[in-house]
Amino acid sequence: MLPTLVRSPPSERWFMRYFLFFLGACTGTAKDSEPAPDDSSIVGSTDCTDGGSVYLVTEDGTVVDLSPEAAMGTAAAPAVVTLTNPGTVHVCPGTWYLAFLVKTANMAFVGEGDAERPVLSGGGSVVVIDIPTNEASVSVTGLDITAGKGCVGSAIRAASVSECSRDGISPVAVHLELSGVNIFGNHYDVGGGAVGITHGGSLVMENTVISENEGHGVYAQEASVACTGTPSDRSGSWGNTKYGIWTEFLDTEEHTTTSSGCDFGEGAEDNGFEDVMFNHDLGFKYGDDATFSCSTLTQTCL
Repeated sequence: MLPTLVRSPPSERWFMRYFLFFLGACTGTAKDSEPAPDDSSIVGSTDCTDGGSVYLVTEDGTVVDLSPEAAMGTAAAPAVVTLTNPGTVHVCPGTWYLAFLVKTANMAFVGEGDAERPVLSGGGSVVVIDIPTNEASVSVTGLDITAGKGCVGSAIRAASVSECSRDGISPVAVHLELSGVNIFGNHYDVGGGAVGITHGGSLVMENTVISENEGHGVYAQEASVACTGTPSDRSGSWGNTKYGIWTEFLDTEEHTTTSSGCDFGEGAEDNGFEDVMFNHDLGFKYGDDATFSCSTLTQTCL
C-alpha cells in the first residue's frame, strides 16, 4: 500500500502532467520517455540530483516519489502524508511544507545534501512528524524541523491524540533517535514540548539541537532521554521558553535523563525555566557541555 496523502484533490494541471507522462510511457513518444528502469536505478529518477524533492524507499525496495505532495504543500496548508509501510523517507535540500503521520513500526527520515540543509515545516499549523503507533522505532537524520504546532510534541510527537486534553491523549511507547537534527521555532498547543514522547518510550539525541521553541524543548512523560554532544558542536536543548527537558511521571518505574557533553544554554541562550525538571517538584540548571545522569527513582542528578 502506498502512502496516503491527506489533502484536496489534485488540480487539473497536475492531472494533465501525469496523464501526459503516462501517455508517453505507454506510446514511447514523450520527449523524455525511457525503458522502465530496474530497482537499482529507480531511485536515480527521483533523487536529489534529478529534480526530486522527497521520496520514499520502502523496505521491499519500492520507490514512491513524494515530490507532487511536497510541491503542493504551502505555508498556509502543509500537505500531510500517511506512511503505512516501513522504509526511509529521503528529503532533498529546500524547504518543504510537508508533514508525516507514521502508522508503521519502522521508519527513517534522512536529509540529503551538504551545502543546503533540507527543512520540513509545519507552517505553524500541524505536527511535522506525528507517531501514534505503539512500539514504533523511528530515526531522523540531517533534517531541520520548524513551525510545527501541536500538544505533547509540536515538531515530533510520539502519542495518539484525538484532542489536546488529558482525556484525549493516549500514550504510546516509541523509540526515537535523532542525529544531526535542528529543531527550532515550533509552537506548543495547550502543553508539551518541541519533541514529545510518552509512557515507556525513549529519545536518543546525538549532535542534535532543540532550541528557540515555544514550550519545553523535550517533554518526556514516563520516558527516558539520552543526549550526546561534543565540545566542537552545539547539541542539546536551550533557548526554549519553558524547561529544556521536562520529565513527568506517576509510575514507579525508573526513567532516566542523561547528558554527555550536551548544551543547555547560558545567559541569553538559557531556557526559560530549569534545564531538567522532574514533575513540578525538582529542577536543575546546567550550562553548556554538561554531563549528568538523572533518575526518576531517586529524583537526583549526578
